[in-house]
Amino acid sequence: MFSFDYCYLSTREEARVAREAAPDTHAPAAETSAESPVLVMWDSKGKGIHAHVMPAKGIDFEGLDKVLRLWSADLERLGYKRVAFRADHEAAISAFLRELRRRWPGEVVPEEAATGDPQSNGAAENGVKLLKGRVRTLKDALEFNVGAAIPATSGLMSLLVRQAASTYRHFAVGSDGRTPQERNTGRRHRPAVAEFGEAVWWMPLQTTSTQLPPLGARFEEGFYVGLADGSAGSRSASRCQRAAWWGGAAWRAACLILGVQEAARHGAGRQAKSDA
Repeated sequence: MFSFDYCYLSTREEARVAREAAPDTHAPAAETSAESPVLVMWDSKGKGIHAHVMPAKGIDFEGLDKVLRLWSADLERLGYKRVAFRADHEAAISAFLRELRRRWPGEVVPEEAATGDPQSNGAAENGVKLLKGRVRTLKDALEFNVGAAIPATSGLMSLLVRQAASTYRHFAVGSDGRTPQERNTGRRHRPAVAEFGEAVWWMPLQTTSTQLPPLGARFEEGFYVGLADGSAGSRSASRCQRAAWWGGAAWRAACLILGVQEAARHGAGRQAKSDA
C-alpha cells in the first residue's frame, strides 16, 4: 500500500518574502513557486519514502505530464504490479492520484482514509515527519559547508527533498536489519556517496554516438546532488581532494549562478586558507 500526503517546507511569511523579492506576474494567484508543496509517498511494504516538490497541489499546473512521468518511474522501479493508493479526502490529492493511476500501467486499488480521522492516514504522516527531519539535516549541513543561509523557498529544495528520500531508502536500517532498498530489491546495495553540494569528478555515460577518443578525459568537474535514480547521465563519481570540496573555482561559479554570493565569498576564503 502507498500512502500519500502533502506538506510544506516554508512558512507563509517566507513565501511572502520570496514573492516580494522576485515577483512573478505569470504565477497563479492561489499558489506560487515559493509555496510549492511536497508530495510524500510512504511504501508500507518496503518501509521507504518517495517525495518530490510539486509545482502546485492538484493537477492544474504547467508540466503535469513531466511530474506524472517522474512519479510513474518511481513506481516502476519498485517493481509492484498491483498496489493500493491511500490518501485523505482532499480534492487536490485525489485528482492527482486519479491521473497517476491512468499513467501507471500497473493495477491500482484506490483507498481513502476515514473522514475526520487523521490517524487513518498515519503512515503518510509518519513519512512526512521522517522526510522533514532528513531535509532539515541536509539543509543544515549544506548551510554549514557553504557558509550561507539557504532559504526554504530556494530551488535547491527540490534536489534536497529527492536526496532526503533517497538516503532514507538506501541507508535507514529497520528492525529486520534491512533497508527499504534491500526489501524492494532483495539484495544489499551500498552506493558511493558524497555530501550534498560537494565538488566531485563524475564520469559521463558513453553511448555509440558519444564515444570519447582514446586519450580523452574520462571525468568532468561537477557537484554531487544525490543518488542516481535511473535518469542520470553519469556512470560513476569520485571525490576530489578535500581542499576542493567547498572552495574550488567551479564551485564558486556555481554559487554565483544560484545567487548565493555569500557562499561564493566563503568558498574563496576557504580556498585562500588552504593555499596558504
